[in-house]
Amino acid sequence: MLNRASVRIAAAPDNGRICGVVRVYGANGMYRVEGICAEVSADADFGNVVVASGLDDLFFYGTKKDLRPNFRRPEQSERLASTLFPHHTDQKYTTGFGKRKTEIEIARIPIEELGLTQEQVALAVSLMELTPGFLQKTSSRERREIRKKQIHSYNRVITYFRDFPQNLFDLAAKAGYYFNVKRNLDTASGFAGVRSQIG
Repeated sequence: MLNRASVRIAAAPDNGRICGVVRVYGANGMYRVEGICAEVSADADFGNVVVASGLDDLFFYGTKKDLRPNFRRPEQSERLASTLFPHHTDQKYTTGFGKRKTEIEIARIPIEELGLTQEQVALAVSLMELTPGFLQKTSSRERREIRKKQIHSYNRVITYFRDFPQNLFDLAAKAGYYFNVKRNLDTASGFAGVRSQIG
């Protein structure tokens, strides 16, 4: 049974459509998924939503720390991270200063390479299939401007996009704005959509 989950969608205009990525945060319960993503696109008015939610389309996006919650034992995620991250790193950034400076890797890994259980994959797919309903309810309040001349604001946008593929930030920066859509699945209707497919 799914106890709670949240999804976040970052999207920006591209050639007349809205293109983005939906990312799962902390889907907890009997099975847990974290950092699983799918590409999504829609018309400019958020109609005709298309979600790439097939098994070949889903992917993990995040840091080694983000990968850990998907596995019961820490050594499982550590072993996978050491094997997969060198081949799937999408971007890097540093934190701290001087001797405390640390480089963080962010990888994009096809879900098939993670070895998740069938139940975890089914949960991820079910959450992705709720995305059209989320996007169709997008409001103007979820549009965020990118103010390059305001350093604090611009750095906040860069930090936000670390959870999403680099090319999506490039689209947002080019357009000068993006959509930040977050939905918590704590309503009866939201949970019903997931439970109907995973039991």
